[in-house]
Amino acid sequence: MKKSQTVTNQPVKESERLDTQIGEIREHIAALNIELSGVDRQMTMLVTQEDLDEQAVESLRVRKVAIIADLALFNQRLSIFKEKKAEAEKQEAQERVAEIETEILELSEQGASLLEKYRGGLSDAEQIVRAIDALQRQRFLLFHEAEYVAIHHGLPAATLAKIELPAVEDLRELSAAISFIPRRSGNYSDEWSRKLTRLKSQREQSQREPAPIQVRSAEPRPEPVRVTIPARPDHSGDDRPSHLQQLLRG
Repeated sequence: MKKSQTVTNQPVKESERLDTQIGEIREHIAALNIELSGVDRQMTMLVTQEDLDEQAVESLRVRKVAIIADLALFNQRLSIFKEKKAEAEKQEAQERVAEIETEILELSEQGASLLEKYRGGLSDAEQIVRAIDALQRQRFLLFHEAEYVAIHHGLPAATLAKIELPAVEDLRELSAAISFIPRRSGNYSDEWSRKLTRLKSQREQSQREPAPIQVRSAEPRPEPVRVTIPARPDHSGDDRPSHLQQLLRG
């Protein structure tokens, strides 16, 4: 028989639930746009026919108005749900930061406990090394005494046991392990550090980009107004008699 597997149902985040609704709204908007394109094609076919079906045209007009109204409604819903999702993500981010603070505090407490053990171990090791040092000094004292006595009395050299001593090389691995501990966050690379680097780079790039220059269109120059000045009449010959007056005078 197969062992029953226990499935833990994690609660769905509010941002994920809203993201699902946003996807449904976008699908509805896409369907409305497809339907609107179909109505436009049908309208084009109707208006190009010789016999215009005014009833069908009016029906398409009504449907087009309804589709446009639905598009406006669903686009408004899309905008609202995007804002709700952004607010939910911000709230979830704040909650996650609080969780991280708690987790880091626990890690810090564990680190303090381990560091205390480490320093205790170093202290014990130092005391052991000092004890070995005292033994070695005592051995040399006895060694020198035995050698003196043997030489002074013409005795054969004594066979003296040696004391095994700790070596400096014993600390190399410990020193290497200590040196490999990252001291700063920038010395450690992980998934979130790479995401953080990309985010900071994008923010810096957006701040360096100059704001778009708004080019004002040149105002049209007023058309030149042409003023026609009538020529001044010449009255220099008005005092001379006209041809009719000369005939009347004979």
